[in-house]
Amino acid sequence: MLDLKQLSAFYYVAKTRNFTLAETIVGVKQSWLSRQISELEDQFGSLLLERGHGTVSLTPEGQLVYEVVGKLLFEAKIIESLMSEKHNEPKGKLNIATTVGHAAWLIHYVPGFLKKYPEMRISISGNDENLDMRSQNADVAIRPFVPKSPELVHIYLLSYPLGLFASPLYLKEFGVPKKPEDLDNHRLIAFAKDKRIPFGNVDWHLKLGTKNDETREPYLQVNSALGLARAAELGLGIVSISKFQEVSKGVKLIEVLSDIEGPMVDVHYVYPKRLEHVKRLTVFGDYMVEILEKESKKPDSHIFRKN
Repeated sequence: MLDLKQLSAFYYVAKTRNFTLAETIVGVKQSWLSRQISELEDQFGSLLLERGHGTVSLTPEGQLVYEVVGKLLFEAKIIESLMSEKHNEPKGKLNIATTVGHAAWLIHYVPGFLKKYPEMRISISGNDENLDMRSQNADVAIRPFVPKSPELVHIYLLSYPLGLFASPLYLKEFGVPKKPEDLDNHRLIAFAKDKRIPFGNVDWHLKLGTKNDETREPYLQVNSALGLARAAELGLGIVSISKFQEVSKGVKLIEVLSDIEGPMVDVHYVYPKRLEHVKRLTVFGDYMVEILEKESKKPDSHIFRKN
C-alpha cells in the first residue's frame, strides 16, 4: 500500500525542484522529506530523483510517478474537502494561493471576514511565479491571468489598469518620454522573461511603439511585483505596474505616457468546480465580491468592476 505522505513529499520536491521550497510549502523539515522519498524509492525499487548540489531533477521513472501523483493528490484534496463539509456555517482552514502583491492587499479584508465567520481560519501564500494551486497546497487561488478551465470555477473580483512609472531621479537624468517611440532610448524594467508571468501582458511596454512588433531588450528583469516597483523607485528605469497597486503605495513614482491606455488585468477567485458547494471554499469569494462591489461605488474608490 502506497503512503500518501511519501507521495506528497515526493510531489512537492519534484514540483519545486528544490527541497527548501518544498519545505516551505509542506511545512516539514528537509530531512523528513528526504527520508520519505528514499523510502518511496526503496518501495518502487527505482531512483525517482537525481540530487545535485542544491538542485533536484526527475529521472524518467520519477517523471512517470510525478504525473500520476499530481492527479492523485488533487483528487485526495477534493475528497477531503467534500467529507469535511458537515457544518451549517463555514468552518475550518482555507489555504489561498495568490501573488505577493495581492497577498498584502488581501490582508485588509481578512479582519472583516473573520469577524463575520469566526470559525474560519485563513492562510495566504504569495508567489509571483506559480499559477498551479496544487504546487502551493492551496484550496483556492486569487489571481490575475488564470487560464480558463472547465474544471475550475472563476469568480470575477475586480480589474485594474497597468501604467508606466519611473522615479523623479530617473526622469531627471534620462528625461520624460513624450511618445511611445521614445521608449527606444530609455531603460525599461521587465518581469523575468524566463518565468511564466502571472499578471497577463505586464511587459507591454517592451513592444509599445516599436516597428514591426519588435521587442525591446529590458535593462533589468525582476520576477516580483514588489521588486519591480522598488527597482523603479531606485531610478533604474521605467516599469509597468498597476496604477492602484498596493505594493507601490508609499513608493514615489511618476506616471509617464499617461494618455496611453495600458492593458487591463482581471482578478478572479478560482477553485475546483467539483467543490462549488463546499462553503469553506466558496464563502471567502462571495465575501470579496460583496465587499468589492460596495467599495467600487464609493466616490474616491480606486476599485474598478466590470458591469
